[in-house]
Amino acid sequence: MNDAPRPPLRGLRAFLALPEDGHAREVEAHTGALDPLASVDPDNAADRAPLADADDALAGEAAKATLPAIGDDRDDLPPGTDPSPVVSAHPVKTPAPFVLPAPGQRWAYGARKQEMAARRASREAGQARTLLERFETVLVYLPTTGRPALDHDLVAATLAASAANTVRGLLADMRGFGEACRRQGVSALPAQPASVIAFLRTRADGQGGKGAKPATLSRILWAIATFHRLFKLDDPTRDDLVRLEMKALRRRLGTAQTQARPLRFKGAVRDPVQEPARGVSLQALLKACGADEKGLRDFALLSIAYDTGLRASELVAIELAHILAASDPHSRLLAIPRHKGDQEGKGATAFLSERSVLALQAWLSVLAGLTDVPEVTTGPIFRRLFIKRLKPADPRAVQARERRRAAERHLGLALGADRDPEPRRTGIDPRTVVTVGTQALRPQAVTQIFKARLKGAWEQGLLPDLTPEEFVHWHKGISAHSTRVGITNDLFASGEDLAGIMDALRWRSPKMPLAYNRNLAAEHGAAGRLLSRMK
Repeated sequence: MNDAPRPPLRGLRAFLALPEDGHAREVEAHTGALDPLASVDPDNAADRAPLADADDALAGEAAKATLPAIGDDRDDLPPGTDPSPVVSAHPVKTPAPFVLPAPGQRWAYGARKQEMAARRASREAGQARTLLERFETVLVYLPTTGRPALDHDLVAATLAASAANTVRGLLADMRGFGEACRRQGVSALPAQPASVIAFLRTRADGQGGKGAKPATLSRILWAIATFHRLFKLDDPTRDDLVRLEMKALRRRLGTAQTQARPLRFKGAVRDPVQEPARGVSLQALLKACGADEKGLRDFALLSIAYDTGLRASELVAIELAHILAASDPHSRLLAIPRHKGDQEGKGATAFLSERSVLALQAWLSVLAGLTDVPEVTTGPIFRRLFIKRLKPADPRAVQARERRRAAERHLGLALGADRDPEPRRTGIDPRTVVTVGTQALRPQAVTQIFKARLKGAWEQGLLPDLTPEEFVHWHKGISAHSTRVGITNDLFASGEDLAGIMDALRWRSPKMPLAYNRNLAAEHGAAGRLLSRMK
């Protein structure tokens, strides 16, 4: 490792500089040490950015929460006492919150724009924070006993070796555990097995929200163990009581995970090539996509998602440079630089059918028109569209504008276009203005697009054999992962072997494809084939 001195993390000052008696103001005057609140500036948007997710604002919680006196001995505190007696020597300036209108009341002039601008600034500031800054901010909110020692090199190496989503989950889980420990008046670093067991039971029972599944509880245990390893503390998750409690929770809750509804090409059919479509199918959703800009984009998105089986984050990361030529002139190949099972970036390749190629060409042609370029050659393919509906033009205003322009032309003036520009209409409807962003779609938007197209297919009568109750269940269960599950089922139904399916969809273990095929295997298995012929 590099021996050059590193500046200490701001959050580490709470561990390294705060004295046992908690008189931060006196120590600051004599030794220059800073109290924990000095490491969080409420006026700084970056310090009020989200901890667990870049989309959630931390401004309200940072202003209301009292930071713990990290380093104080809390063994003498009674249960339920808030272990945060330290008050900052510096006045905390809390920005005035927006007052939301009550139901039935109108927004004040400009209040909605101000609130949206503040949310956008907080989100952008959160996205600009590095993983080390997020880790550093979480440290301030963890109640501790004593002064745990932290290895800076180990922290940097752990964050660099982990994916960004993994680090976000780690910090979110540890922050939730730290807040629970603060409410109970116990330490989170080091944590006692009893505190870990109590937190697991609370999350499993769903107090204050939906109960957590065993997979989520296992992730929480991993987060607690990781933080204790970084601080070189005894891991409470290895205690026999914690292991037995986790085993008991698995027995009580079950380990089955909720699976996304499979979006197969022709629906629930035995032969995905010869039989006609029925039920909810990819064909129905593709027909529901209109011929406007949004419809062409969603058609290409759905088609490529099914052909490649990409996850949402991988789907929105497709760029023009990733489209490669194939031996068949009517098809293409898609280069996948990195996916979930390839964190080291070895890369993979997927096949694009002629249907997807034609849909992609149509969308790229529209995208070129929206960006005012002859041909789109760089950047993300699937981008956000901004659609604005214009009010019908007043005939009297149109006539007045024409008379004014005629007078300006007669007088030799060219001020009409500059003074009264016409909005650019690019949609099919002449009163619709469509613009396109420069950034790729967010992964969360893919699920919303799938749900919107399913609703459109239902409203257009493209799902005639679906009851209203079944539509509600489908609308709730469909997600961006539905196409991955659907093509897996279609591959099994067409007779492909497990090895070929794992290679096509980039799986390293047969566990997930077999789990996706569990229902289909029961239908097409030995018992299903025999019982379906018996009358």
